[in-house]
Amino acid sequence: MFPNLPAVAEAGIKDFDYTFWFGLFGPAGMSAEVVGKLFDASVKTLNDPDIRARLAQGGNEAAPSKSPAEFASWAEADGKKNADLVRKLGVTLD
Repeated sequence: MFPNLPAVAEAGIKDFDYTFWFGLFGPAGMSAEVVGKLFDASVKTLNDPDIRARLAQGGNEAAPSKSPAEFASWAEADGKKNADLVRKLGVTLD
């Protein structure tokens, strides 16, 4: 996306693995029908060329999930990874 900007590894930071993302969440117990409709609408939106262009202007890239279950699994794993990182670094809130 930014050919003249060195990657994190090229800047000398080894083993850097972090992504910033957005996702849609709803209340527990939301019906599969509503989840499906929201998922389909979000995928359609994220695949729109105009939306992709606007996201790219801000340095972002659309990467819709293949299914609500895939997103849920990925978000849970990413949350655990971040929680482990916070514990490892000893981050606290003041």
